[in-house]
Amino acid sequence: MNKEIEEKVVSAFVLKRKKERVLYELFSEKKRDGLLFSLGVGGHSPIDSKYAFKIQQPLPTFEEVYKILKNHGAPETCYVLGGRTIDGEEVLLSNALKDVFGWGGALISCIHGKLAYLEGHLEIGAPNRYVLKRY
Repeated sequence: MNKEIEEKVVSAFVLKRKKERVLYELFSEKKRDGLLFSLGVGGHSPIDSKYAFKIQQPLPTFEEVYKILKNHGAPETCYVLGGRTIDGEEVLLSNALKDVFGWGGALISCIHGKLAYLEGHLEIGAPNRYVLKRY
């Protein structure tokens, strides 16, 4: 886990009133998974919706999401919060998307504090998917 990267992500994309609590839960072994699973936009989500842009395609593939992120300037490597097997690791963007796609409750930081991908928690049907962008 890289606290510096995670703090940048929280600082950029989490609502001001929820930042302290989100950081506490991210850095807690017991609460981290629950927080990551609850990520989404709207309702009780800690994500600031003014930086979240929903991917409108009904059933995008991870390849399509990869192209969207690359078009926004994403580099080849990223940092993953959540996912099935790579939480807290820096990996290739394509591998990160393969790991989190369809899983829900994951955030991929592409340009720390500026560009990220959020796959919301699982609901009925496909999870909501967002590009988080702050330039």
